[in-house]
Amino acid sequence: MVLNEPHRSTQFQLATGDAFICDHALPIGWYKFNGGDQMPTSCVPLNHCGTQSPIWFKGQHPTQRNVVVQGMGCINLGFNTLFQPSCCQEMVGIRVMNCGNFYIYHLGRTPGLISENK
Repeated sequence: MVLNEPHRSTQFQLATGDAFICDHALPIGWYKFNGGDQMPTSCVPLNHCGTQSPIWFKGQHPTQRNVVVQGMGCINLGFNTLFQPSCCQEMVGIRVMNCGNFYIYHLGRTPGLISENK
């Protein structure tokens, strides 16, 4: 499946009144980002990618074709605690596969931690 909404980009920042994307109902499966974009591997600021709490891939993308690696999706909830480092307060498992010119990600439902704006 392809995730092709342009507002999923790390460059897209929500404005007042914009509806949030929340993937708590995302069907479990393999996804390619439109244009073959990689999932970011460092902190994404709050209110980017069309959501209040963006997720970034904490792990290494495989360098060899047809190799799958396990990593974690770090959810930025925007707070720091002694036990939770900045920008990774919740985590979800993510697998990534190198398909040559692009990567695909095995994604599933995310926790519905923040109430969505509908």
